[in-house]
Amino acid sequence: MDQLGRRAKVDTSTAHEARIEFYQHLRDEELGRWREKPDDDFVAIPLSEHEVIVLNERTGGSITWVRGAAEQSTSFGAATARAYFEAHPARKPWHDAVDGELWLIRFSDYPNTDVSALAKNGTFVYNDHCCDGWADFDDDTIIAGRRIWPEKSDA
Repeated sequence: MDQLGRRAKVDTSTAHEARIEFYQHLRDEELGRWREKPDDDFVAIPLSEHEVIVLNERTGGSITWVRGAAEQSTSFGAATARAYFEAHPARKPWHDAVDGELWLIRFSDYPNTDVSALAKNGTFVYNDHCCDGWADFDDDTIIAGRRIWPEKSDA
């Protein structure tokens, strides 16, 4: 109600669309589906971190895509597969670093330079020969990494 006690007018079509979107999103989550846009007929159903089924709900057609295979493709479901994999990047080994481990990591601004980094309190602590720094395990600027201590046989 407004200050004079009158009922506010509600755009029922917009409210109805919002409800449809909301309940569709809940149902998608329940069934393990992902869709890029609420009004999209294509959904991605993950089979693993690297594989999805893309289903056209309107026609029932489906295809399985593997991460990377849809990058340049214009085939059925490729756009949905690309969007899914972009929204769900693959986990990298350094994302699961454990405090106390020593890693060699590479940053995007110096892709040919390894920097030794200690995993500490959920971050990498490092000195890149000019200054001290830190980076979260999932920092987007880390492009490569490998654990050097403890060695796999020591773990």
